[in-house]
Amino acid sequence: ALHCIEAKVKDDTLYFKLAKHNAYQFSDKVYKTKKFNTYTIKSSNGQSEQRYAISTSIKIFDQIIETEFTLTDRSMMVSPVLIGRIVLKKFIVDSAKKNLSYKSTQSATRI
Repeated sequence: ALHCIEAKVKDDTLYFKLAKHNAYQFSDKVYKTKKFNTYTIKSSNGQSEQRYAISTSIKIFDQIIETEFTLTDRSMMVSPVLIGRIVLKKFIVDSAKKNLSYKSTQSATRI
């Protein structure tokens, strides 16, 4: 799921805005796509909601992964992005560590 503050469909095109979230660097730019789906998602508290989903690619370490993200208001959550277990099944996840992909990129570019 991606932190989205606004999403609407007009003429078969989804327009959406990814908001700034605390210290994370999301812009207030409006994005658009004709490739989207709509799903009914049930949250952990049992409530269901309709969400738009977009296809995009993400980079984790040196791997580019094509995946789908739903758009929702994550302003009350710790992180603006939630990456699902299906995407992460290719990796060993150590929850005691953070920002390893970012750190490996930084150390690789130092001279």
